[in-house]
Amino acid sequence: MCRQKEKEGLGFRDIERFNQALLGKQAWRIFDKPSSLLAQILQHRYFRNQSFLNSGVGNRPLYGWRSIMWGRDLLKKGLLVKVGNGQSTRVWKDNWIDDEFLRSATQFYEGIDENLRVADLWYPNSTTWNLPILRHYFNERDVTFISRIRPNPTREDESRWNFSRHGEYTTQTAYKLSESILEASEYQNTNIPAIETRLEYGPPPPPRKIRHFFWRVARGAMAVAERLNTRGMNVDTLCPSCHSGPETVCHVLFLCPMATHVWSEVNLPPPRSGFSHNSIFINLHHLLACCDSAKIPIVTRRAFLWVLWHIWKARNSFTLKKTRISIESLVEQAYEEADEWFMANGSPIQIQVAETSTTPCTRKWEPPPPSFTKCSIGSDWCLRSGGAGVVWLLRNHLGNPLFHSRRSFSNARSTLEAELLSVLWATENMGNMSQSKVIFELSSEQAIQAVISPSRYPEHGSLLSEIMRYLNKLEEWRIVYLLETSIVLVWRIACSVIAEQRHQSYIARGAPSWLRALIISEKSYSTTMEEIEIMLFSYFFTLF
Repeated sequence: MCRQKEKEGLGFRDIERFNQALLGKQAWRIFDKPSSLLAQILQHRYFRNQSFLNSGVGNRPLYGWRSIMWGRDLLKKGLLVKVGNGQSTRVWKDNWIDDEFLRSATQFYEGIDENLRVADLWYPNSTTWNLPILRHYFNERDVTFISRIRPNPTREDESRWNFSRHGEYTTQTAYKLSESILEASEYQNTNIPAIETRLEYGPPPPPRKIRHFFWRVARGAMAVAERLNTRGMNVDTLCPSCHSGPETVCHVLFLCPMATHVWSEVNLPPPRSGFSHNSIFINLHHLLACCDSAKIPIVTRRAFLWVLWHIWKARNSFTLKKTRISIESLVEQAYEEADEWFMANGSPIQIQVAETSTTPCTRKWEPPPPSFTKCSIGSDWCLRSGGAGVVWLLRNHLGNPLFHSRRSFSNARSTLEAELLSVLWATENMGNMSQSKVIFELSSEQAIQAVISPSRYPEHGSLLSEIMRYLNKLEEWRIVYLLETSIVLVWRIACSVIAEQRHQSYIARGAPSWLRALIISEKSYSTTMEEIEIMLFSYFFTLF
């Protein structure tokens, strides 16, 4: 009952764990605001000579203090040390590694320095990790996680709540953390694999009614005649539609002549030996395997759940109302509902179709004012490898490319981090190239918000502080949003880093020759009055 609805539960709150999350809020206030009156009183009474997180219950504690200690236990499990200068973070004791659960570094041999600090793990006077030292102290898994951390020597280390974007404790995220801890500690023993969990893989997930229906099919919890008979109801088990066999879940959805015609209509290939008569798991596993096959059209692959749903609805319509639905109408309704769902929830397939369509974009690239240059920034990120390709292209007020650059980064944890890395690379180069007035344009509203309001994105504090340091060196700068379709030029260069594995970084004059036609087309859309005057003057000068 207390399991989340997304996991086929009813979504009720567990009172005990919810109370702990609420008490954790009180513990957070004491930890986050040590100068408050309540925190000072409790400090004088219970933790005068130590920190709040390391304090004990004390002698003759009040019931309220013992309750706060219980909430503090949950708070400590969600606090992650944000590495700044690394001087106060203990490598083997503090939670500074963001793994499946927050933890300290793993000790895999004895005789280590218990007081080792994180600042001892990178080169002096830099923020580059010392890989030989990392490989000496840590296993490969820890080295991977540590390499993704970006230190910031300009600020102190601080512990923040890791499960909210702003780093503040919330009861909702704390309750979800307690749920995940409970699920990890439970031993789950099932007779068959949870095949319905495969539905969570592809975004967006199906609607709740479809997922619940699929779960019932996988568990055999369907009101077919054979199942009703096993539950003590004296009913005729013969299929009322075809009268060719008992009405089982496999028969209704796969073996009945009506279902057979439907599957042939949608061009979904059956198993080599045909659908199973007894195992619903084998039949569903075949459908899910078809979803991974690139030989089957994407429209068919993503609609098979709705086809199952409408086969069941057609069976109910005939059983209860004695009305038959045509095969063509059934398949058409299934495809239509699937298309509507994916369109309403932003399917990546449909986003790709929209971007490559011939519909003209409402916003075109525009040149900067004469005293400015415009720097178009793009990035591409690979989820599997964590690699990021970043690029910038600098153009003047005539639309002519001045310089461009391409670089690859490793261990990027998200799309936003890849976009911020591209901004960092561009701002650093603009200062090194003595550009004083620059307009930066991005296709990511979230990255722009992060640069403008860095306090809302504490998890990227190190990157954002470096970006602001380079921006402050410029005489004047602006950052604007532009549709991705309007800066497809830089997007193509960024994609070449990941797709073609062009990891060599460089800065070059002009733009790549293989994109010359696209640059000319963008420039033609943004011809300024100054260019027109120059062309007219040149024309009349040749006449006279």
